[in-house]
Amino acid sequence: MALQLPTDTASTRLDTKQYELFNKRLGNGIQRRVLTISAAVAAPWVILLLLMGVPLLSRFGPQAYIVPPFIVVYRATRKDESGRMAVMSWYDKALARRPSRHRPVRNPVLPEVATKARGPQRLAVTALLQPDEGA
Repeated sequence: MALQLPTDTASTRLDTKQYELFNKRLGNGIQRRVLTISAAVAAPWVILLLLMGVPLLSRFGPQAYIVPPFIVVYRATRKDESGRMAVMSWYDKALARRPSRHRPVRNPVLPEVATKARGPQRLAVTALLQPDEGA
């Protein structure tokens, strides 16, 4: 769940649309982000299927070429409760898994002090038990 901070940017969100494609009218238009994501998903998928030798005009060829990219694009362009597309949360999760994100951060104020990764820490807990007085 994304944390929604109080800000004015939600009301000033700029959205661009493509109203024509190859001199054909698209009606109300399609968001350019959706077009970009669709091209980024469909092009590698079609190239992969062509390299694997899947015939386009076979019985299940059209379904193999159209349905998987459509499902990925549909799921990627859905908006979550904060208004962001799901593909952005996928991108955030991929960046969080990068090894460079797990390095210790050096101290910019004291660059000569080395910050090294700490190992497991031990915590000792002691308790003083006293009988109830007056019982």
